Amino acid sequence: LIIGINLILQNLAGSLAVVTCRDPLKMSLCNHLKESLDQTALPEKIKENIIYVTSVDNLDFGCQLIKRAVIEKALEDVYQDIHIQETLQKKQKAREKVHE
Repeated sequence: LIIGINLILQNLAGSLAVVTCRDPLKMSLCNHLKESLDQTALPEKIKENIIYVTSVDNLDFGCQLIKRAVIEKALEDVYQDIHIQETLQKKQKAREKVHE
């Protein structure tokens, strides 16, 4: 039962985190790179290329870090919630009674 809840929670929280963070993270990466590169004397075309390649190369990694942090926080919140723990214990006891 707990393993099932863990999997559901990880999939739901992780998927939601990636969907909601992907575009803002990409924009943020591009903006920070642009700000940094604007201080250089590089031609605009090279700056654009650096921004594109660097943001694409790091976007998935950033999303995975955010996903991991969200999953850890969600699991922590669920297992610290007394009501959820009580419900899980009741369900576990009910299952054990059915299998007796």
